[in-house]
Amino acid sequence: SGISGTLVVTPNVQHLHRSAAKGWVKVGAPSAAILASYNVASVTDGGVGDWTVVWATDFSSGDYAVVGTAASTPAGTQASTLVVQAYTTPLAGSVQFGILRVDTGGGLDPAGSISVSAFGDH
Repeated sequence: SGISGTLVVTPNVQHLHRSAAKGWVKVGAPSAAILASYNVASVTDGGVGDWTVVWATDFSSGDYAVVGTAASTPAGTQASTLVVQAYTTPLAGSVQFGILRVDTGGGLDPAGSISVSAFGDH
């Protein structure tokens, strides 16, 4: 069944389990500066609210889950409702997504910071 209350899972194998994030990144916008990451080769700013994350180690296919959050910009001003939405089906080596501002009709938003995580098989 794969469940045990007595076996120890060491860090060098835990990341292989399907429940572990295989990649994540926190990006400071609008500079596309990677503030912290795991398994991320680069982040590309494709314009206002348009981002691409390139994974250092590819997934086995484009069939993986991507979740994200975004903080409004500039900091300390009006709160926004922002949604991270994949533009296209993820590729094994990258995912492109947009930051949509829901409270003003869904237009792209530059955001202040973005965090994205991905789960799937390598």
